[in-house]
Amino acid sequence: MEDWQPGCNGSVPPAAFVGGKDVDSILYIARARHNGGWMLGKLNPRHRRCYIAYEGEEIGKSNYEVLCGSNLNFVWMKSSEGLVPISVPVTDEEDTFIGRVHHKGTITVGKVDHHNGVCYISFNGQVISYKSYEVLCYA
Repeated sequence: MEDWQPGCNGSVPPAAFVGGKDVDSILYIARARHNGGWMLGKLNPRHRRCYIAYEGEEIGKSNYEVLCGSNLNFVWMKSSEGLVPISVPVTDEEDTFIGRVHHKGTITVGKVDHHNGVCYISFNGQVISYKSYEVLCYA
């Protein structure tokens, strides 16, 4: 089962699950409150922010929650065009799942929106969509 632990200003809880890598840091799977709900994103501890993709913009949040768990609990599976395996962690964001893509020398965490058939990532102030991605699943 997934375990979301609170964090702020770049802090990383013990047992945080590594989701990817940026050019300057490890990235963790995170979520932050925005407009009354949880939005999936990536935590870059060096930037001291969780970044979320929202309406075409990358938004930095100083308060967030980080997905914690063992590498034995989760596995990344390749997918595309909105398809999502059955056994995926709960994100509290309706119809959105944890995804990641390879982008400009990074492995960037994002959110899979199966209605639109893409994985959205935030990167350098922008939101970028990919039709092929990996989805985080239970092992």
